[in-house]
Amino acid sequence: MFWKIDHKYYNSVLLLLLATVMITLLSGNIWLNSISVYPLAVFGILHFKGRDFANKFLKSGFAVCCLLFFLLHVLQLFMDVPEKMQIFEIEKKIGFAVIPVILLLLDPVAVRIKEKLLEICVAFLALMFAFLITAAFIRFIQTGNSSEFFYHQLVSPLHHNAVYLSAYTGILLLWLIYSLSISQQSIVKIFLIVILYCFLILLASKTIIAATTVVILFEVTRKSFISINKRKYYYSIGILLLVLTIIFFTPNPLSNRFKEIQATDMSLLKKEQYATDMYFNAVQFRLIAWKFSFQLVNEKAGYITGVGAGNAQPLLNQKYKQAKMYVGESEKEPGGYLNFNSHNQFIQTYLQTGIVGLLLLLLMLFFYFREAFIQKNRMLFYSGLIITVFFLSESVLEGQLGMLLFLFVPKLFYTSTLEDHKTS
Repeated sequence: MFWKIDHKYYNSVLLLLLATVMITLLSGNIWLNSISVYPLAVFGILHFKGRDFANKFLKSGFAVCCLLFFLLHVLQLFMDVPEKMQIFEIEKKIGFAVIPVILLLLDPVAVRIKEKLLEICVAFLALMFAFLITAAFIRFIQTGNSSEFFYHQLVSPLHHNAVYLSAYTGILLLWLIYSLSISQQSIVKIFLIVILYCFLILLASKTIIAATTVVILFEVTRKSFISINKRKYYYSIGILLLVLTIIFFTPNPLSNRFKEIQATDMSLLKKEQYATDMYFNAVQFRLIAWKFSFQLVNEKAGYITGVGAGNAQPLLNQKYKQAKMYVGESEKEPGGYLNFNSHNQFIQTYLQTGIVGLLLLLLMLFFYFREAFIQKNRMLFYSGLIITVFFLSESVLEGQLGMLLFLFVPKLFYTSTLEDHKTS
């Protein structure tokens, strides 16, 4: 072992490396995030022990499923897929082979390191929110457009994705609420909870807002039952419900997004062709993409192993073109719905790798929830729940932000909460 865990600088260096990975994720800097993983891997190798690691890997059902999931994609990529597409798709999924291995090399990470890392992430997210709000206010003065404060426009200075940032914000917000002591209320934490919830609302991801709010109500209600001073929790629930009522029942960009769901014309699903100038809201497009995905599996008889990771998107593009959906002004300038995936991770996995891949994905989620049950770790359960709900509306694992959200973030909650710390 070249670098022992009890080395005086071990914890500090590990915290720095983990914080770099998380901060580059939160800021949406994919290039720097890719680089930040390498030092973390080297650091893990420095105290590598072959036999211990092999045993640890084989005992980790999650890590084994990740490796099999990666190998399934690799095997399929050598079947009727162009060479350039093979390399691109392997790069997209290589995290399934690498990230679990790095985390096993680093295991165990001290509880205090994880808690400190989460505190750094929350502080960085609050500062980033302040920067984005300031930038949005400046743009609002110039344009007079209130949409600058919402959704993708809000995070445009960072070239970020509002939906993925919502998932990270929701999980960190839940950790803050979960770690809030019942006997001693931290004013700083309460202030950060308010800040992050405002950020979550402005990011305007319907699915994440709904799932996070339900968990918040549950967690606050749970704390109220075991607290002597129940009144402050009742006030918290009342204020939260009042805020939600104002948001969803008054005219504003967020309530308009929810009203759009109610106005969804389901009859569009029965059509085989559309007009290039036809507008689809988020629900309509997803339902159409899901319909096309199942059609492709049936047409290619890909029930067991799917149509292939490299073939899925080109085949979906063909469907969009055949249905006369908007795909850009010309072949030289493709755009519109072209290259849009299934927008549902379960359906995307079934399309790419069939029942085999879908079972592996479900097994990976099962291991998260099983571990949460064994540890009696609600925060691990909450993070798994947010990710699972996220899977329903986005093909999360098709990009680096989503892959690390799934593979990396829940690991931060293994025995990392204040209650676990007291009993460990």
